[in-house]
Amino acid sequence: MKTLPVCAVLGPGTMGSDIALSLALGGATVRIWGRMEDALPVAMERAGAGFDFLVAQGLADVGDRERVLARMSPDSDMASAVEGADFVIEAATEDIAIKQNLLQRAEKHAPDDAVTSSTTSALSATEIQSALARPKQFCVAHYAQPAHLIELVAVVPGAQTRDAATRFVTRLLEETTKTPVLCPDIPGFLWARIQHAVLREFSSLVGK
Repeated sequence: MKTLPVCAVLGPGTMGSDIALSLALGGATVRIWGRMEDALPVAMERAGAGFDFLVAQGLADVGDRERVLARMSPDSDMASAVEGADFVIEAATEDIAIKQNLLQRAEKHAPDDAVTSSTTSALSATEIQSALARPKQFCVAHYAQPAHLIELVAVVPGAQTRDAATRFVTRLLEETTKTPVLCPDIPGFLWARIQHAVLREFSSLVGK
């Protein structure tokens, strides 16, 4: 990518605002969509607080604050939020019907070649894309929380995902300072399976 794409993040909650900040830190233009207008200022404040934390930890320069946050803009209108977007990622509650509905709505207004994504932690990429008009353009990108701090991101193509869409997501993550890890579409992807293994070992140690 010679220039970073325009990104739309659907969902102004903690995960959504952290993903938006992560993309903006990497130089991308980001629109944060939220159905409730009063949630959008909170998302922007959360992103600002996230940047301030990075500064306090010596991980960002305070002089970059205004420029980074200026790359992010809130929008309560789905059509304008995804218009001209190259990458649309939903960060809604972990409910497949809600996620599919958001992505279906986004597809109606986003460019035909836009790559759509979800940051689901465990729902099947194949199942999510089965309800979409352009399933070949869909690929999961599961950020761990806090998304602006943790480097690894699980990239999970579904059964219908085009290789080009997977490569797009991988390159975008790399160019926004993340380390993508390609994972099969299996329950738990990367983080949930690691957490389960750690908890299983912890339980074993306690039992001993």
